[in-house]
Amino acid sequence: MVRQRVTAWGAAVSAAALLALVLSAPASVRAASPGSGSVNETSPTVSWQGTFIAAANTGSSLSGCFDAGGRPHASPTTTGTGACDYFVLDVGADAAYWTDRTGGVTVKLAVGPADDLDLYVYRRNADGTRGDRVQGSERGLGASETVFVNEAAGSYYVVILGYTSALGSYTASATFASEEASSTKVKTGPTVASYLHNLSQPIPGVTVQNSIVEQHRVRMADGVHLDAWIVRPRIDGRVPVVLQVTPYYGGGSPVLETGGHLLGAPGNTLVPRGYAYGMVSVRGTGNSEGCFSIGGPQEAKDTATVVEYFAAQPWANGNVGMMGVSYDGTTPQDVWVEAPPSLKTIVPISGISDLYKYNFVNGVPIDIQGFGFNTYYWALVGLSPAGLYIPSTQLRDPVHVPGAVIGEVCTEQVWVQEGGVSSTIDGNKDGYWQLRDFLAEYRAAPKKPRASVFYIHGLQDWNVKPHNMEDWLTALQESGVPFKAWLGQWAHAYPSRGDWWGNASQGTPSVLVAWFDQFLKGRSTGILDAPKIQLETDRGEWRHENEWLKGKTKLHNYGLRGDGTMATKVRDAGGTVSYFDYNGGLTDGTVDNGPDRVVWVSEPLASDLYISGMPRFEATVTASGRRASLMLTLAERTANGDRPFNFAALSLNHARNLASGSPDISGQAQQVGVNFFPQDDVVRAGSRLVLIASGNVVRNGQPGPTLQPVSDGSVITIDLAGAVLRIPVDLSVTIEK
Repeated sequence: MVRQRVTAWGAAVSAAALLALVLSAPASVRAASPGSGSVNETSPTVSWQGTFIAAANTGSSLSGCFDAGGRPHASPTTTGTGACDYFVLDVGADAAYWTDRTGGVTVKLAVGPADDLDLYVYRRNADGTRGDRVQGSERGLGASETVFVNEAAGSYYVVILGYTSALGSYTASATFASEEASSTKVKTGPTVASYLHNLSQPIPGVTVQNSIVEQHRVRMADGVHLDAWIVRPRIDGRVPVVLQVTPYYGGGSPVLETGGHLLGAPGNTLVPRGYAYGMVSVRGTGNSEGCFSIGGPQEAKDTATVVEYFAAQPWANGNVGMMGVSYDGTTPQDVWVEAPPSLKTIVPISGISDLYKYNFVNGVPIDIQGFGFNTYYWALVGLSPAGLYIPSTQLRDPVHVPGAVIGEVCTEQVWVQEGGVSSTIDGNKDGYWQLRDFLAEYRAAPKKPRASVFYIHGLQDWNVKPHNMEDWLTALQESGVPFKAWLGQWAHAYPSRGDWWGNASQGTPSVLVAWFDQFLKGRSTGILDAPKIQLETDRGEWRHENEWLKGKTKLHNYGLRGDGTMATKVRDAGGTVSYFDYNGGLTDGTVDNGPDRVVWVSEPLASDLYISGMPRFEATVTASGRRASLMLTLAERTANGDRPFNFAALSLNHARNLASGSPDISGQAQQVGVNFFPQDDVVRAGSRLVLIASGNVVRNGQPGPTLQPVSDGSVITIDLAGAVLRIPVDLSVTIEK
């Protein structure tokens, strides 16, 4: 379906109609003027402008600016399907400049009300080619775009894409700002609960057990029926619907003959407050028909159909939300990308954003997921009549078991199993996994109107690991939808805060109810007035942020020395260090330097270090073997020993190309960069920061990922010239009272 855009003529014009204007467009359109500029401390601002005509770059193509090798065109094309403009921005600062300072460059783009232009910043390589993307903003029609490049240094391409523009000009600017960095300033702020009001209260006499229970067989476009059960209160008027779309619900009524029910705390919280709550079995699971494709493209289409089906029920008010944990927190994110119109909000908890990331960390297999996940998971929840999932209730509805059994005989399942086997062998993020990458799907259609998001993830969730937030959380925040997040020190579960479910007897309101009331009942509850993000540090403090993982932290850049020390003042120490990876294992050695590891230790910290976000390691690394990985651990060293708190992993065979790894990297010196997991940690004053490179991550009994690097035995050599550990530090912390 072609999306419709509103133009300056006040009429709906399709992207195809805009394309027709290309035929009458002038041969050249004025590109960025001037085409380059610089900013620095003494000359902080530069501005430029440009024009697009008949632009219809709905595929976000860079072809109008760069060739296939990333080399810039002398004259960018600002018309047609490749409409693109660029500005070369040089920043008069280097890494040494930012040692004791914080700040960066803010880039702004202003457009007309009838234009939809997108803004991106890419690094400019030394040879003039386009490097990695640094930031981006895609807000939509008539919207100004703003991005921030933290501690900007060197040269960049500021790229402007003409998503849709019949005839429009833009103005842009880049502004440099910096200030002296200091130790973190800590203050206090109000609780989230203090912002809340006007929440739905339990309706006297309404419980899950005495509500209306309905089974629905929802027909998909291809004739397959999904099994769904709805529990709705016996009250007058129409009610909103909250769905839990899951592979774990076997079938049968969720209200049991014994007087209990299977809806758990969500049902107990929402149904008495006037919500319908539904359990829907994913295609090919429970008593739903069809083939279980484990997050394949069909699942999002199915869920969108289910959303619209329940929104149209005569007892529903037309507003649908979704929530759930784990796979049940994955389906809301998948359908959020699909964007059915009746989906008004999602609350994904410990959800997967990329099925490849559930099985691998940058090409390194997760044990045991990375070895045969597709097979054992299908056997767990996809097999009929009951699978191997112990809590399955499928046989409580025997009428619909035969249809579920028939669905297991499907060609798609062969594809699913082949996809799992091939990646087990080579670790590649191939076509199978790329179809299960929600961020890639979102970037292919970023302008769809989408639902609000309350994103929840445990920072100690080593099942659906925190690297599912990498890039995805930034995209959610930049999507323009109402957004909130809770990120705390729990594992694979609901958030461990008392105000999540609330407690009426203690006067504690439910933040979950406030969120659903706001978007499904249209009540003004104050939830949007509270700070957007609540983060829990690893010492148990909850703090407020309005954004996270968007690059607005002070970077402490530690250089590494051959004597095992590291410091922020070190630059290009030179020399090399080596260790043996023991085929992806560890010896029984200590954290001191040994044959299976190298260790760097900082000086004692002068003040508490609030590490917030994703630390990053960059260096030139060489492996002697054909297959090898770089495995890193960050720890806090005190008089009582080392406390590992964050980890990084990179298959060196996939350092250049995650989709198609090299079978043999022996002897190749590779410039690599790898992020640690998103975390929020406090390393206390007087402690030392420790970096360990070894055959596998070093956990010392602490929570962390279970990884199994694939290696045929390598000596890993790290060149210390240019090796750096980048630590993101929050310099302004607001602790929730």
